[in-house]
Amino acid sequence: MKKIILVLTMVTATFISCAFTGVNSATGAGSIFTSIAEPVSNSAGPTGNKRGEACNSNILGLFSVGDGSIITASQKAGITKVATVDRKILNVLFLFGQTCTIVTGE
Repeated sequence: MKKIILVLTMVTATFISCAFTGVNSATGAGSIFTSIAEPVSNSAGPTGNKRGEACNSNILGLFSVGDGSIITASQKAGITKVATVDRKILNVLFLFGQTCTIVTGE
């Protein structure tokens, strides 16, 4: 009986650790659904009229793909002078997660 409980505990821990999709937020992850946006940094200058977005995705805690870097977001919008950097986080049941970097500037 003790072996069965130990095995079930280990299997559960494995599935739980694999299911987390890397949500690191100041407000924390919702257990069912998370959809938030947070500031990362800003400059003292104006925001600018260009906006670029680059995302990373995670499925089941097993597969992570994407390039959510500030450079990629800037290049997508043709931004040469970054004014603000924000982060948008989406998480559904710890099964799918997406973190996007949003850059504004000129």
